[in-house]
Amino acid sequence: MKIKEIYISSFGGVKDLKISAENGLNVIYGENENGKSTLMAFVKMMFYGSGRASSQISKSPRIKYAPWSGERMAGKIYFEHNNTNYSLEREFMKGDSTDKVRLTNTD
Repeated sequence: MKIKEIYISSFGGVKDLKISAENGLNVIYGENENGKSTLMAFVKMMFYGSGRASSQISKSPRIKYAPWSGERMAGKIYFEHNNTNYSLEREFMKGDSTDKVRLTNTD
């Protein structure tokens, strides 16, 4: 699988961010507290959800990464798998089972 583009509508302190990946190795770097871990958490939650619910901030990415603006967490990832292109959209609701998820073959 190859991620081609990430769009974060709202996630933690990140809002309206678009990152395009080039062919080959892509490196995300930056100063501390610039959002590298937030970006990684976003990608993980987009593909796998957040796992079991917890009321503890440290154990619940839905609480930890709730947008500072009060908006709903959402975004889109464009990726390629087995020479087929897809877009994955997710709007995070209360839990994995209630998230609005749409996977589209974009070819």
